Order: sequence, then C-alpha cells, then structure tokens
Amino acid sequence: MPTSTCAVSLGLLVSVLLKSAVVWGTVHVLLRLLPDLPAATRCQVLLSGAAALAVFPALELGMALLGLTLPLAEVPGIELVTSQPRLPPAGFLSAGIRESPSAPALGVLGMVWLGGLLVIVTRYALDVTARRRVEQGCRGVGGVRNDHLRMLQAQLGTGRAVRLVEHESLSMPLTWGWRRPVIVLPMRSRQWPTAMLLAALRHELAHIERSDHLVRLLLHVQCALGWFNPFLWWMASRLRLEQERSCDDAVLRMGVLPSAYSRDLLAIARAATRDRWQPISAAGTHQSALHARIQAIVDGDRARTWPTRRFSLLVVASVLAVSLLVASAEPGRSDARQALLRQLRSPSTGMLLFSVPSPSHVQVELFDVTGSRVALLFDGLLSPGLHEFPVHGADVDRSQLEAGTYFCRLAIGTDLVQVRRIQL
Repeated sequence: MPTSTCAVSLGLLVSVLLKSAVVWGTVHVLLRLLPDLPAATRCQVLLSGAAALAVFPALELGMALLGLTLPLAEVPGIELVTSQPRLPPAGFLSAGIRESPSAPALGVLGMVWLGGLLVIVTRYALDVTARRRVEQGCRGVGGVRNDHLRMLQAQLGTGRAVRLVEHESLSMPLTWGWRRPVIVLPMRSRQWPTAMLLAALRHELAHIERSDHLVRLLLHVQCALGWFNPFLWWMASRLRLEQERSCDDAVLRMGVLPSAYSRDLLAIARAATRDRWQPISAAGTHQSALHARIQAIVDGDRARTWPTRRFSLLVVASVLAVSLLVASAEPGRSDARQALLRQLRSPSTGMLLFSVPSPSHVQVELFDVTGSRVALLFDGLLSPGLHEFPVHGADVDRSQLEAGTYFCRLAIGTDLVQVRRIQL
C-alpha cells in the first residue's frame, strides 16, 4: 500500500471514530439526563445513533472520493479554525499511474478489515446454522396455548400470521423471522401457569410488533462491516437491552404484577443457562442485562407508555441534527490531506505528487527502460508546498507513449534526487 494511501486510510478511520465518539457521547448524555424515558423512546434514540454511525463511514469515504465537503462554515455561530499545514518530507509522495481505486483494499489495512469481517460473519453463520437445526426439531403447538396466542392477537388487533411451535431442548421462549414470524416455546411451557404463559406470549408478540428481528439483522450487518468501531458495538448491545425492556413494558401494560413477572422471568433465565444453544440476540438473559431488566420492571415510577409520533420525530431529529453537524466537521483539514485525497480519488489520471520544503529549482523528467529521456515534465522554480504534475508534459503527448514501465526522476535543488518507477 503506498504510504500516502495508508495515511489517507488511517486518517479516514480516525475521523470516523472521532465522530462516532461524539455521537455516542450525545446519545449517552441524553439517556443519562432523561433516565425515566420509556424504553420504546430510548430504543428510538439508540436507533437514531446507530443510523448515524452507519452513515459516517459511507459519508467519509464518499466525500473523500468525490471531493465534497459539507458547508459547515456557513452555519451561523460556527467558525472553522485552520492552521498552517505541516508539509511532508521533500520528495515523492505518490505516483498514481495505473492504480485502481480498490488498491487500498489489497493492502494491510484492507486485509485486517477483511479478517475481522470474516470472524464476525463466521460467528453469525454458526448461529444461523444452530438456529436452523433447532427449527427443524420444532413441532407445531395447538390446543390451549395456541388459543391464548390468538386471543392476545385479537386483543392487540395484530393481523399478522404468527406460527407457534415448541422445542424440547429449549428453556426460554424465542422469536425469529420477519416476514413469517415464529414463536418458539419450551416444552415445559405445557406446565406453566396461565398468567406466566400469557406474559411470555405477550413479550414475544411485542418483539414481532416492533420488527425487532429485522432491526437486529440490520445491526448484525452493520457490526460486521464496522467491527472496528467500539461505539457501534455499545450502541447495538444497549439497543438489544432496551428492546427487551420495551417488550417487558408491553407485558406490564397488560396488567401483570411486576413482582410476579420478575419471578417468572428469573425462573426462565435460570433454566436457560442450561441450554446447549442460545442465539446471539438473546442478550436479555445475561446476568447484567437480566438485573437491569428486573430493576426496570419493579420501578413503579418508570413510564411505560408508547411515545407519541411527534415526540419520536423530535428525538430522532435532534440526534440526526447533531450527527449531521458532526459529519460536516473536518478536523485537521490541511492542504496536504486534501492533496492526498485528490490522489486517492483520481489515481488513474497519471498525476505525480511531491513535496517541496522551500523555494527551490525543480526538474521532473521521464525516462524509458533503456535510460533515454522521453519527456521533460517540469523545469523551473517552485514555491514550498505540495505539487501535482501530469505525466504528459509540455513537450510530450501521453497518448504517444507506449504502454510499459518508465522511470520518473525528481530533482529538488542540488541536494535531493529521487527516482520513481511508474507503469503506463
């Protein structure tokens, strides 16, 4: 990977992480300042933050490749402070001849990212495989338990077709599927009291109503692509917990006593620890998550209502507005960085990029493999800074050059001479 390309890649990574930290801080502070928000509203705040973290990498890369910046300087009350850029050492920085835009992905950073992606995808694939084995061992449920499910659906006005099945090796209810949702009950649910069974079914129906399975699937994809972002993992973990708490609120709104529901939930969680398989998304039964859920259940002062549409839009708009301002900022922007980004954007245009530390006489020549000079690209005085020159100079037409290997000689003053091999 060329040094300049590596620097740009690292710069983009740092920029994404810094902006992700600001969004994480905004979401974290908002949740801390408003601890009594309903769990459904907290889910919307976290979803907005996760959406912003999904946009940042694409926005950073897109602006870098297209050379775009958002007009942050035009926002009232915000002033960009720039400093004199620090120039790289004198000499060649890059030669973008016949480099494809995908070349950075073949370098070290790209291989590290692909390795992390492979690990996460493998983990998810194993989880899906185990779930399919469980699904193959499921049997349809009829009788009283199925009647209870249909009664709850009628009360809630849910018209979606939900399949109810059971499995002998599971100890906790599960839900999967988005277009064709399935509720899986443990075999021992046949002996559950009616109130416990209704609470479990209402909890799983709430997941289906909220399309939590789809949200978690999208989060899995986002975490796989952005596995290097710790703020994204925090957002995904917290969102799964708040989804469980939101479904707990749905059960309590049905009139279930918090003490009875907590006792049933604890009994199910204890039995689930002996299960041979638990899905990745079953975060609500882990010890810390279970403790937080029970605390929220028995908290009589906590609001459990669904948020109004106006309030939801206000919360989402606030988080997205902060995210847009953060995405607009380009900390540490300098002429050097912009020149390197231009080199990354248009690597096939035949541009040579080099640095001149002080006013110097510069000569740039092009030689073929026999040592014959075929072009004088530049010969004159240049000011300090970064400079780009096309391979085709004033005295040669690039179209007249045959495809092959050439050598570019850069002389700055009398002390520095560098030669770079390029491919046309």
